[in-house]
Amino acid sequence: MYFSDTGIVLLRQHTRESDRMAAVFTRAHGRINVRFPGAAKPQGRLKAMSEPLALCDYRLYQRSHSAVASAAGGKIENVFPSLRADLDRTLLALSLCEILFRLTPLSQPSEGKFELLRGALLALDGGCPVEAMRAAFILRLMRLAGYGLDSPVLGIEPQFWLRLHEQPFAGLSVKGDGERDDAARAAHVADRFVLSQLGRPLNHMTEFAKI
Repeated sequence: MYFSDTGIVLLRQHTRESDRMAAVFTRAHGRINVRFPGAAKPQGRLKAMSEPLALCDYRLYQRSHSAVASAAGGKIENVFPSLRADLDRTLLALSLCEILFRLTPLSQPSEGKFELLRGALLALDGGCPVEAMRAAFILRLMRLAGYGLDSPVLGIEPQFWLRLHEQPFAGLSVKGDGERDDAARAAHVADRFVLSQLGRPLNHMTEFAKI
């Protein structure tokens, strides 16, 4: 069956000599595994569409009962060039992709999760503040997954807690030392949730923590 969907590449790996396999989070179908034929070749037609952080409109083919779709074409919407030019933002963006990959089952559609990641990448590409981004992303993902916390914890100010959950990423700045402390507490809550679900830190979260 052929179908089209918009998706963001979360991560990729080489499979055969000339192919790539990628985890793509799509708007209508959730997380799916996609094979990109010939994408590992230097001039592969689908090479750019298989790169992590690529936002694309994909044309896909998937056999009945198959766990893997095959990319047949499509077009690139955004590769977030400003984000990619900044190492800190790139590592943060990759950590958000890994969070979504690790905490989302295959073939579980959620347009809310897709828009959450898309909005975060657009904000990072636009130069948004990053101090509270990771914590806010995880807290919002927790809410979408049914694990949200209704009230602030660890003494986090209610107004800042609300901003972490509701304010657009583009304007989510940390104002002063008090909010900086609250951001650190929120990051602790978010990381505890990830550890409780996975039993270990995420690869890119570990790298980002070193910066």
